[in-house]
Amino acid sequence: MVLGILNTKGPENPTKEELVAKVREAAQYVDIKQLCISGQCGFASSQHGNLIAQEDQDKKISLLVEVAKEVWNDV
Repeated sequence: MVLGILNTKGPENPTKEELVAKVREAAQYVDIKQLCISGQCGFASSQHGNLIAQEDQDKKISLLVEVAKEVWNDV
């Protein structure tokens, strides 16, 4: 099951702790080994794309990697 836990439409980001909490909440209902995370949608989900800088996109991807490492490092 893929959890789309990160908004890709704008530059703002939740904290890593907030995202980890979302994953842990989902793990109460689905085995953690059956979960993965992603953005809620693509960075350009319309013909004209979204007004989000490449730097902000990179930060979002890095944040997802940090969350994944924290959650699944010992699984």
